[in-house]
Amino acid sequence: MSGDCKREISPHARTAFTFLVLAATFAGLSGSSSAAPSESAAREVSYLFHAQFDIEYKYDWVRTTGDQNAECSYWTDTRGSNVVSAGSVRWIPGRLTMYATTAASPRNASGFELRATGSRPERRRILANAEADLTRRLIQRGGVTSGCTTPPEPFRPQPTDCGARTYATKFAALVSDTLSDRGTLKSLMESSRDKLAIRIYVPPPAVQYRRCEMGTFPPEYPTALPVGLRGSHVLRLRALEEGETVAIPFSRAGECAVDPDPTSSCHFDL
Repeated sequence: MSGDCKREISPHARTAFTFLVLAATFAGLSGSSSAAPSESAAREVSYLFHAQFDIEYKYDWVRTTGDQNAECSYWTDTRGSNVVSAGSVRWIPGRLTMYATTAASPRNASGFELRATGSRPERRRILANAEADLTRRLIQRGGVTSGCTTPPEPFRPQPTDCGARTYATKFAALVSDTLSDRGTLKSLMESSRDKLAIRIYVPPPAVQYRRCEMGTFPPEYPTALPVGLRGSHVLRLRALEEGETVAIPFSRAGECAVDPDPTSSCHFDL
């Protein structure tokens, strides 16, 4: 993929994915990534790089109370959706280091260090390095079934400030980590020894919603969302030469977490 990667993702797209592009800018800070793959895999490799990324992240959740089939039952049905489209708006500078131990085990987190943050100053100003588009919807329904001698207070939905928002940030970052790739969003958010990962942070500069409930677990904003690395990605990163790029796609979908409660559910797409 070329170095002029642009954001071209609709905030309402149904196909969701995380996508990361790394481009080496200078090799040989400590060891050389220009060595032959067999040589570079046997020693430390360190170089500067530039990164770009795109994220499509969505989750839908439902929570119910009461029993609409019982007499004199106060019931509620609350459901919401949170759609996030975020991406870099300029190259984000960083540094990657792989120690020799990573060659023995591509999952060895202690042998893999990556961090990218900020952007190059322009006219002595640090410009935003990423933007995010958000769309939240919340539906509140409820009522009382018949059969009450003295019915309770009628259901009244709570006021909300849901809707569309856009924000820019100077503090988008990429950081090396690990993940447990076992299906649920909760496992993806937790560090483990299962797989190397790069986590992407696109923090909002301020709270975007104050009265738009989005459940209790899933991250509302794109912070610590993972890009899992396969062994082939690790080997490619070790051998990346100056001026070359590597694209790392990653996508997952499923339950937000294992939830034994039949009155609630949550599904995510990343």
